[in-house]
Amino acid sequence: MSRRLALLVGVGDYYQNRPGPGHKPWPKLHTKEEVEQYRQVLIREYGFLPKDVIVLQDQAATSAKIRETFRKHLIAQARPGDIVIFHFSGHGQHLPDDAARPDEPDGLDESLVTYDALDQSWQEGSAKNIRDDEVGDLLQELAAKMRPAPSSQVVGNITVTLDACYSGSATRGLLIPRGRAWDSSVDGPQPKPLVQIESAGREGFLSSQRESLRDVTVVAAARADQSAWERDGQG
Repeated sequence: MSRRLALLVGVGDYYQNRPGPGHKPWPKLHTKEEVEQYRQVLIREYGFLPKDVIVLQDQAATSAKIRETFRKHLIAQARPGDIVIFHFSGHGQHLPDDAARPDEPDGLDESLVTYDALDQSWQEGSAKNIRDDEVGDLLQELAAKMRPAPSSQVVGNITVTLDACYSGSATRGLLIPRGRAWDSSVDGPQPKPLVQIESAGREGFLSSQRESLRDVTVVAAARADQSAWERDGQG
């Protein structure tokens, strides 16, 4: 019998510990309410069992815990025919392209800012955030579990919803940016591409060139060159 599995991650109240000179703590967001509404909708409207909807909120949403829960709750349990959802609500941040996996035409990776990020510096983000490359790897493993054969399509459904910035920033006010772009005045000169890659523009969090993810649906709050915003406590 097919199952419906969901992992919902919300980080609105980030852990801060003496942000370095020139670096600001991450602004507080109101993700707890929206993640709980998301959970209720999945159970009430889409037939998810409460035990199959795992929520990691604030202090539970460290980079290590997100990785562990994704593998144990989604990858380890998924089978062909299942419906699987991964959601992240919080800040997003540009980071220098990972030198071990150079694949960004503009020299910048997109990333999800986890609870244990101490400040907005790219150095801290590089140590703590979950990069787009890693999300792609996790989804690739998940998709493989939901294919009856290696060359077949996914049987079932994988949906990723991301409510975070991948770039851009602005001053706080009624609208709160859910992340920030590379800021040369704070981060230094923007990194140059590590390799030469032709691109028609910023693709977003997951590259459309990754053929193995052709069966994954991604719903994002913003493009890679846009900000996502929060207003009146909602993303």
